[in-house]
Amino acid sequence: MKPGAIYQTLLIILTLQMFIYSVLARSPLRYVDQDKEENTILEKKYRGAHFTPWYFSSPEKTREILDLYEQSNLNTIVIAMKTEDGFLPYESRVKIARKIGAVKPVIKDVKRLVQEFQNMGIYTIARVVIFQDTILSRGRPEWALSKDGNWTKPYHPMVWKYNLSVIKELVDFGFDEINFDYIRFPNAGDKGIYQRTDRYSRPYEAIEGFLEYVYKDIKLYNNYVKLSADVFGIACMNNKEDIEILGQRIDHMSKFLDFICPMNYPSHIADEFSAVKNPRFHPYEAMKYLTEKTLDNVTLTKAQIRPWIQDFPYRVNKIFNGEYVLLQIKAVNDTEATGWLAWNARGNYSWPIYQKKKELLPL
Repeated sequence: MKPGAIYQTLLIILTLQMFIYSVLARSPLRYVDQDKEENTILEKKYRGAHFTPWYFSSPEKTREILDLYEQSNLNTIVIAMKTEDGFLPYESRVKIARKIGAVKPVIKDVKRLVQEFQNMGIYTIARVVIFQDTILSRGRPEWALSKDGNWTKPYHPMVWKYNLSVIKELVDFGFDEINFDYIRFPNAGDKGIYQRTDRYSRPYEAIEGFLEYVYKDIKLYNNYVKLSADVFGIACMNNKEDIEILGQRIDHMSKFLDFICPMNYPSHIADEFSAVKNPRFHPYEAMKYLTEKTLDNVTLTKAQIRPWIQDFPYRVNKIFNGEYVLLQIKAVNDTEATGWLAWNARGNYSWPIYQKKKELLPL
C-alpha cells in the first residue's frame, strides 16, 4: 500500500474513533451491566405490558402472546377492554352499548382468555378508557362535553352509570384488576369545556365523585377485584393550574383506588415540569424524580404506586434501545413503588430485556 493510501486510511479510522467517542460522551445513557439485567427486571412485584384487543382476535394470535409471556419475566398483562374511541371488544350485554354501536366482539371468549393467563400465574388487568368516548358522545350527544368532541361529561350521572355497567361485566370475566384510563377532563389542547354543576363546582370534584361512586359499588359487588387509575406525569407535581384543567388530584383520588399509575414517560416531560434538565435524555433521573413525587402525594392512603414506563422511541429515536427501558425500571426499583407497566401502543416491546433466564415464583 502506498504511503498516501496508508495515511488516508489511518485518518479515516481516527476520524471514526473521534466521532464514536463524541457520541458516547454526549449520550446521557449510562452503561447497564448485562449480567444484572434479569435481577433488575425481577425486583418488583408487578411487571407488565399493555396489549390492544386485536392481539387476541384469534387463537393463533393469542397463542403468540401466551408463548411470549411463558418465555419472559413479565407476570402482569394489561388488555384494553374499552378503547379510546369507546368500542367494547367483546359481546357486551349493556343495552346502550349495543344500541350506539359500541360492541365489536374481537375477543370471542374473554373469560377463557383471562383464565389462560391466570393459569400461568399472570396477574390480569382490564384497561378501561373512561371519559374519552367518541361512540358514546356521538350516540348520546346530550352526554357529550361539546357537539364535535370525543369527550363525555365526567359529571353526568348517565355517563357514570354506563361506565359502571361495563366495569361490572369485566369484573364478571374474572380480571384481577380494572384500570381506569382517561379518568380526567380534556387537557388544554382538547376540545371541550367544563360546565359547572350545582353538585360539582370544580373538575376534580367530579373525578373524585365518579371514583367514589365506582369504588363503593364495586367493593360491594366483588371485594377481591383491585381498582387503579392512570394519571398524567404532570399531575404528580401538584400544580394547581393543571389540577383545575385535568381534575386529577392524586392525593384525593387515591382514597378510592388500590393503585395509582402515573404515566411518567421521560420523552413526554417538559423541562418546566421537572427538576431534571432534558428529562427525555435522562430516563433514570426523570422516572425516579416523578415516581418519588407521586409517592409523596399518597402517604396518607393505602394506594400503591405502579408507574407506566416508556418502551417506545417517541422523541428519542436516536438513542432509544433496551437500555433506555432498563434505566427506567432501575429507577422504579430505587423507589418504594410496587412495580411497573410497559407501554407501547403497537405492542412492539423490547422483548430481549424481558426474556426469562430463571424460574420465577407466581404472584
